[in-house]
Amino acid sequence: MINVNSSQIISNYTKNGKNYYVEIFHIDTGIQAFASFQENIDTNGDSIVGSGYHSNNKKLAIESAISSLMVQLN
Repeated sequence: MINVNSSQIISNYTKNGKNYYVEIFHIDTGIQAFASFQENIDTNGDSIVGSGYHSNNKKLAIESAISSLMVQLN
């Protein structure tokens, strides 16, 4: 079982001119992030999702999630 200590949603997180919808979960072992394209969320309410993790750095967890998303598209 994973315990979520807190969560955060960031709409329109921008990287390299693209907007992402990001969900962040602070769990017992670190930070889990999920990223999708904001445009797809706005238009369809759904999108391909990338996930990332880091033990203590939110920005690196987000970057990992965005990288995971991009890998799925290639």
